Amino acid sequence: MSFDYALEIVALVVAVAGFAAVVSEIVARDPKLLVEIVTDVRAMARPGAHVPPEDRRAAATRGVHAHNAA
Repeated sequence: MSFDYALEIVALVVAVAGFAAVVSEIVARDPKLLVEIVTDVRAMARPGAHVPPEDRRAAATRGVHAHNAA
């Protein structure tokens, strides 16, 4: 096995592990959100569309997504 091939395998493993971590975090926080993301991509692309109200208030105090604060 050449070094280039091994490096490609390592990169693939890291990418898959990162994807799995993101999916598992979504499922741990709100399993219904995963279905929403998969079925309505356009709605999820809107800023603040998927941020729960309590997180919007916290974000507004930091100045992040302040225009979407409830």
